[in-house]
Amino acid sequence: MGISLWNTLTGRFGQTDRPVSPAPIPRARPCIYDRLSEQRARELAAQRLVESHRPKSDFCSDGAQVEDVWVWLPGHQLNSHMTAADLARLTGTHLTHDPRLVTDQGLRRPLRRIIDDPDRAPSIDATERAIELLEAFLDQCALLNRVQDWAQTEIHLCAPSQVDELVWFETVVARWPQHQLPAWGFHTCDQTPSDWFTNLLISPSSAPRVLCLCIDSWVNSAINTQMDHSSLLSESVSLIALRRMSPAAEHGSGTAPRLFDSIKLPPKAEAHDSPPPLEALVNALIDRAAIEPERIATLVMAESAYGNHLYDLHQYALQHLPHSGHRHSIRPRSLVGETAPAAAQWVHIALACLSARASPEHAHLVLDFTDPESTHGWVIA
Repeated sequence: MGISLWNTLTGRFGQTDRPVSPAPIPRARPCIYDRLSEQRARELAAQRLVESHRPKSDFCSDGAQVEDVWVWLPGHQLNSHMTAADLARLTGTHLTHDPRLVTDQGLRRPLRRIIDDPDRAPSIDATERAIELLEAFLDQCALLNRVQDWAQTEIHLCAPSQVDELVWFETVVARWPQHQLPAWGFHTCDQTPSDWFTNLLISPSSAPRVLCLCIDSWVNSAINTQMDHSSLLSESVSLIALRRMSPAAEHGSGTAPRLFDSIKLPPKAEAHDSPPPLEALVNALIDRAAIEPERIATLVMAESAYGNHLYDLHQYALQHLPHSGHRHSIRPRSLVGETAPAAAQWVHIALACLSARASPEHAHLVLDFTDPESTHGWVIA
């Protein structure tokens, strides 16, 4: 009795041994790379879900038809088609100045604006100026009224310089006319024209019709502080309407000219006996489009500050291109001024498209020597 009472009081006997649970191990916090991987996986899953509801098509991978084109440069609004001779006769507008934009030497910055409202000073903020150009574009662009089938169209947007890509996307979508909304949606484009076009050609899930819109302005305070005092700041708008083709489409078939995938070559000849860069680029473009040199009638030239490509171009044209005299050589830089490199390339392509639509029986080349790392070329035939 005494032992039982003692056991009850002390509790040392009559108790069953219970297993001791281990202390919970704290869960490791996922690192930033794990969270990014999970986010990327969710984005890919959402993209696959969207693409699964889109019909897959088999498109030609070496080019697309140029259905239409519209270009707006300072002093010039170019619509649908224009001969190379008329393009070559265009001249740059008179230079203007803005007291809010001065160089690092305290001098007035030379400018060329697309629109310059005398009743209201244009904004020198990059985003606000891009919106001004967008609203003017939507009000004046005749190409939008010629789009045949918005249900089979998608629009790719190149963000203007110094403008956030997402902000630009939301701005364009909010202001786009409701009766001209593309059924395949809007897409942002942060690549060079050559890379973007290459990726478009290999994509099986794009719309049959594609509009590429590039609005850009360097006439703003952010760019002004970054440029040399002699730079002429400008702006441009280009819209190119492309139509994907079936793989069975042969070269030369159809009435619309075809924009072929671009050519990239090193800036200098690798072998001692290799042709000069300009001749090598032209020969590569001729092979790409399977055309005769005699068909070339337009040369859109984007020259750099180094080298003597313009002289080489004239000599080559006189010797090898009988249909391309001096009057058919177009130099957009003297016509426009300084804009972003991608926007300038889109203008070069658009000018060649204008000439190609006016003269579809000939071939039209774009030769770009502005990149010190490589030379770029396009052919429209």
